Amino acid sequence: IIPSEYEKEMKMSTQERLQTLYNMDIENLITPAGRKPNKVVLSFTPKLLVFQNFKPNDKIVAKFSVKNISKGPTYVNLVYKESSYFFIKPCGGQLLSRLAPGISVTFAITFLPVQFEDYTHRVTINTDVDQYVLPLIAMGPRPIFDFPDKIDIPKIPLKVENHVLISVHNIGMVPAGFTLNCRCPFSVHPKSAYLNKGQKIDIAVSFKTMHLGEAHGILNALFETGENFRILMTGTTHTVSVELEKQVVRFFDTYNTMMRQQTYKVTNKSDHMLTYMCMKNDCVLYDFEEKVKLATIFYDMKESESAKYRKLVQYDVLSSNEHERVYTRIFFDEIQALVADESLHFQNMHFSIDPIKGKLWPNKTTELTITFCPKEIGEFQTTAYLDIDGFVDRVPLNLVGLSLPPSIYLNVETLDMDRVYINKSYNYEIVAINKGHINGVILYKDLPPLFGSTISCTPELHCLRPGDKEIFVISFCNSCQGPFFEEINFAIRDTDVVLKLYLKGEVIYPSLTFSIPCLDFGEVSVGVPKTIELDVINESVVDVNGTLKISSDGPEISSITLIDYAVTDYPKPVLPQWPREFHIEPSKIYIESESRISIRVTLTANLVRANQTSLELELEKSDSPPIVLPVMFNAMVPQITPAADINLRACFLNFSYHNEIVVHSNNFRGYFTLEKLEDTTLELYFQTKEGFIEPNSTLTFPISVRTSVLGVQENGV
Repeated sequence: IIPSEYEKEMKMSTQERLQTLYNMDIENLITPAGRKPNKVVLSFTPKLLVFQNFKPNDKIVAKFSVKNISKGPTYVNLVYKESSYFFIKPCGGQLLSRLAPGISVTFAITFLPVQFEDYTHRVTINTDVDQYVLPLIAMGPRPIFDFPDKIDIPKIPLKVENHVLISVHNIGMVPAGFTLNCRCPFSVHPKSAYLNKGQKIDIAVSFKTMHLGEAHGILNALFETGENFRILMTGTTHTVSVELEKQVVRFFDTYNTMMRQQTYKVTNKSDHMLTYMCMKNDCVLYDFEEKVKLATIFYDMKESESAKYRKLVQYDVLSSNEHERVYTRIFFDEIQALVADESLHFQNMHFSIDPIKGKLWPNKTTELTITFCPKEIGEFQTTAYLDIDGFVDRVPLNLVGLSLPPSIYLNVETLDMDRVYINKSYNYEIVAINKGHINGVILYKDLPPLFGSTISCTPELHCLRPGDKEIFVISFCNSCQGPFFEEINFAIRDTDVVLKLYLKGEVIYPSLTFSIPCLDFGEVSVGVPKTIELDVINESVVDVNGTLKISSDGPEISSITLIDYAVTDYPKPVLPQWPREFHIEPSKIYIESESRISIRVTLTANLVRANQTSLELELEKSDSPPIVLPVMFNAMVPQITPAADINLRACFLNFSYHNEIVVHSNNFRGYFTLEKLEDTTLELYFQTKEGFIEPNSTLTFPISVRTSVLGVQENGV
């Protein structure tokens, strides 16, 4: 219902209402259900009678006429139930029972109300075949409020709420109430009211939208009596001019954990009070998606925790249903809190904006404070989105800052160590300086050496305040001869900054020499020890530890001397195939700087050979090649001239014949044993079975020969 039309009709008098009823077309013919309607014979003018705005005990007269519109006369019978308020009589004074075609009859209805209320009655006229009814309606006072047909809300910037106040009066005769409702982007307050006669109330209709342009809506006013009124609403939004100082805010380089601030200006050039908020996302859709994601996480957690009820049931803490209800309640509380938080404001670990939201006064400049306080090292960039009234989209504001680590430096980058002796420890002092404005911790990082060096640092870390200097002692030792290039790393704690220190130089042997150029044993007799003394000279300024050895010498089994062989009972030992023929005393040496040490090398040869080998001096904890002294010897056994054969042309049985075997030796010493070649009937007896062979000597061996068998016989020694 349109409010103005309702008010106009409710204020009509009965006569004015009756004038409007002549144009109303309703059906007066009563047709029973299931029966085909007959042709209309009687026509009523008007087709119903309505009385309104009457007063108690005031008499109101209204007339209606009944006309025969058929082509033949029709029977007319007036049936009227008596009423205390409605009275009927024919205007001609006599009620006709039949009506000729085209003839009409007029009746006067007198209405006499006794109070303000609704009255209804009816007049029934029967014809030959049909029944006609004329309704009589008397409307008591109706609630009437002066609602406007249309509400126009003045033009307003986008996202700004505007409202208008409309005064609503109860201009009717009775108290009444109504309920108001409308849809977004319109709102109304209060939503319901009850007014006595002549009372008024102010209704606030508000309009706020995120869409640019004109918006239309409907305000529905529902009366207690059932009438529903339709009030049109219109509102228009427009953009405004707001000037932002810049789109990118860059901070100067800032030390970690320190703070820098910048003032950011926003100028409102409009005549409206605007609001702003610094948001996390660039549009409302992303805000909604993030809330949905959070709600999904809450639901998954609720499902996960709800399944953990077995232990609680086992220990009779609570039942599974109670456990389920607890986590369901927690889940709904979280969802309600999430829904209540209508916005997702800008949040960042390193950047902050203050105030995060506020007002922009008309034609004024508002200053925001943007703070950069890095918690980590590196370059950081983020975007805050300014949601400003009067703007369709959120305005991106890029924030850029670089976080600097503590400004700690070493006093040297490359340490040229020149020449260093093998296996000698060297200590170097490295100074760390904090040239920055914040505290920092520098610590030594242990790395695998590139050239086999042993590197350590004392202490392993220093905490440096601004301007402080501290010393690291680098210890260096290398067991490999040759040039080296090592890298040492120092790290700044809680950063990825690494300070590199390079060590370069050359590892050299101490200047060690032997007192003789060659260890020449010359010609030696097998089994006869020969000793040569020599000195190891240290011409360097460092002490040296070393080991002397003959690398080609046998492993463990020592060689056998002639004396050892002589004192050994039969059977005589077998000479080893790879004996240890050299004995060095001492084999481990310690030589102080610029000094020498004497050593004795004893050769006991067990193998007949001419050999060349080397005496090796290996430095302790060194992987470099040893210092070598050539060793030469020629081991020989005595050369014995063969003795003449003994021929006994005739001999008696069991009679001993005495002879001598004479042999000559050369200039080598040795040891001999006499043995029979084989056991035969020719028996041999030796007075001397073994002994030493002196150089260039003649040996005479007495021998007895005897046999107990006839015939020619042979044997040998």
